[in-house]
Amino acid sequence: MDAPIRAGVARPALERSTTSAVVWCVVLALVSALLLVRLPILVDVAAAAGQEAADALGDAALAAAATTVGAVSAIALHLLVLIVAAVIATLLERWLGPGALRPARGAGRVRLGVAGLVLAVLVLGQQVAALAMGVAAVPRGWQLWVAAIAVAAVAPLAFPAARRSARDYARSLAAAAATGVLLCLG
Repeated sequence: MDAPIRAGVARPALERSTTSAVVWCVVLALVSALLLVRLPILVDVAAAAGQEAADALGDAALAAAATTVGAVSAIALHLLVLIVAAVIATLLERWLGPGALRPARGAGRVRLGVAGLVLAVLVLGQQVAALAMGVAAVPRGWQLWVAAIAVAAVAPLAFPAARRSARDYARSLAAAAATGVLLCLG
């Protein structure tokens, strides 16, 4: 059970609440759905990239099947990378971030931490942008970095514990910024 939190008392890092598995599952499910909607685009990109290999097979049906399997494998790999990013974000929240937010008393174990918020906004934003632009992936240019900086700077403000002092905000900003950089580089 969660122990009651007294105002003004800092909690040790190992007792700090982080983004819950329920929230991570919802984010991964949404990302999976958006990736599956873009599957035809991913298949087209894979077909264009592997045209020479498809020609070497000599069988159009086999080449199409291999291309589809490659695109689906790319989605699975993308989700695996996101799971690793979620684990790293959870560790950053535990070490640096404020305690996770809970929507209400009756909400059960649903919690959202600062790094979880940044990861969810940036990943879902990239997926929606790629879907809207009709591309396989959002270019990793300066626009992505600006979006990551903006989200990382604003996200800690949603947490009352991060607004208590400049030091608390800086710690939360460190967790948020590290998560943003992880996504921009990954």
